[in-house]
Amino acid sequence: ADPLGGSYYVEALTDRIEREAERLEELIGQLLSARPQDVPLDTHIDLVALLRQLCADADFEGAPGGKSISFECELAEAVVASHSDLLRKACDNVLRNALAHSEDNTTVAVRLHQSEGHYRVSVRDRGPGVPEGELDKIFNEFYRVDDARSRETGGYGLGLAIARRAVEQHGGTINARNCDDGLEITLDLPVQS
Repeated sequence: ADPLGGSYYVEALTDRIEREAERLEELIGQLLSARPQDVPLDTHIDLVALLRQLCADADFEGAPGGKSISFECELAEAVVASHSDLLRKACDNVLRNALAHSEDNTTVAVRLHQSEGHYRVSVRDRGPGVPEGELDKIFNEFYRVDDARSRETGGYGLGLAIARRAVEQHGGTINARNCDDGLEITLDLPVQS
């Protein structure tokens, strides 16, 4: 008898390894393209439309585990200067990280509002949070709070590092803080003048 359960299992495992390798290669490429440098902010992006789309995609992906995404925004639009799709990648990485670390049958809360010259995007998950001494480290390349948990969820320790570099390249900041029931990541981006 075949201990692996047949060639179907081996083929499925090989396909998964290939997908994971391609995802890692894509993440590394994103990270390298997001390194701080003098890149012109030559286009504009509406954060309201962007976040609505990303939240809808993440809501669909979280459905099998009972995870949902709520999006709160009272702004009609929130246009910021941008370069290529780096802000899309940053927001997507933060949102996917929150979804991956949230417990099943919970809601990830996404909020966008304007305050004192910047737009603030907050993404609050319903997960275990991060040890206080490691909050700043989660934005470093290849840093993972828990290697075993990250392997289970497919994390490489790159998503938040890519987000940080992209946000800083756009003149913004990104921070993390623990809440009573999870982790909140906030991105502050300058209002278009």
